[in-house]
Amino acid sequence: MDDAADEAQPPKFDQAVADSYVGKYIIVGITYHDHAGKEIRQQQMHGAIERASPQGMLISLRGTQQSQTWNMPPDFRAIVRANPGTYTLRGTKEVIKDPDLLATWDIHEPQKH
Repeated sequence: MDDAADEAQPPKFDQAVADSYVGKYIIVGITYHDHAGKEIRQQQMHGAIERASPQGMLISLRGTQQSQTWNMPPDFRAIVRANPGTYTLRGTKEVIKDPDLLATWDIHEPQKH
């Protein structure tokens, strides 16, 4: 299979890996693109991973989105370990010190027909 075909396949879910993320603090960045690939907007959020299953990773949000949750797709390819340090969210200017994980997502509108 070529790389493009690999990306089209749903990722295999590994419960042991998922369990290792529970309780970790994560910053999530989402970039939205239109059907032509032009960036429309960005969104950032942060919080603690409450649970992880094949249905998603439930994040209990903090800061300006306190008391809300977000169910992140269970695709571990989007997650990396965060380097120690201070992270400032662009939109809200919230400062997060030493998160455990970072996740980035690119959302593309479907092509218009």
